[in-house]
Amino acid sequence: AYLSGSLRRGQWALWNPYDDGGYAFYADPQSGMYYPVTWLFSVVGAFFASVPAWLVQVKALLHHVLAGLLLYAFLRTRKLHPAAAALGGVVWLASVPFIIHKASAVEWPLVWTPLIFIAIDRVVERRAQPGAWRRGAFLAMALALSASAGNPPGFFYVLLGAVAYGAFRVLPVGVAALR
Repeated sequence: AYLSGSLRRGQWALWNPYDDGGYAFYADPQSGMYYPVTWLFSVVGAFFASVPAWLVQVKALLHHVLAGLLLYAFLRTRKLHPAAAALGGVVWLASVPFIIHKASAVEWPLVWTPLIFIAIDRVVERRAQPGAWRRGAFLAMALALSASAGNPPGFFYVLLGAVAYGAFRVLPVGVAALR
């Protein structure tokens, strides 16, 4: 709501005057102020001159749908049958609300994990091809998108998974190079 009001006034919100006596938004990663999905909903709120309470629920549901779609995309890149990949996306979509509360911000960074896995795969699989910097930039962009979601514990879980998956993908390449 605060970002929407600032956008309506033609300003970019840099300072949060309502918490702890005020501080810069960049100093608080929890706010998610630099998260592109937040910008989308803030623009909608600025357009309608207020942010309806149901918009937060739409944002939470959008994250569930994104998670299912991105998991489907990742599973398809791993050459799974479309039906199996769709089942994976549906299982994520249906199970995350039971594991993490439906509207919890912890989930928001986790949504981008399959995109990070796809980027790791591209970096490892095409390491010898030209344009490696583009694949590295894509991985950095996917990590930044997850980091900007506004929940440090959620992003920590993403990093744990990304490091483990990266090691899983890189170790066989290293072993093969030693042989």
